[in-house]
Amino acid sequence: MKNNETILRVENIHKSFGDLAVLKGGVSFDVKRGETICFIGPSGTGKSTLLRCINLLIQPDQVRYGSGMQKSRIQVRISIISGRKLAWSSRTSFSSTT
Repeated sequence: MKNNETILRVENIHKSFGDLAVLKGGVSFDVKRGETICFIGPSGTGKSTLLRCINLLIQPDQVRYGSGMQKSRIQVRISIISGRKLAWSSRTSFSSTT
């Protein structure tokens, strides 16, 4: 296994709840082996929805997984840390994950 191997490729993921488009315009990204990524933004911008779609906890309206990746084979280790409710109030979100 190569360290720069792409383990997850998500292309053009969309999700709406009725008329409310949560993941607008499509979101695309790659995750390489050993890489840590984070999604940062204001409340209500779709971060949790994106993570739920990646984990297939909710069905995205549209998505394409990268070459050679199948829905049934995607295994991603994901943690969700709320910036408002940190495990240790004296630590930042980043230091709480390391």
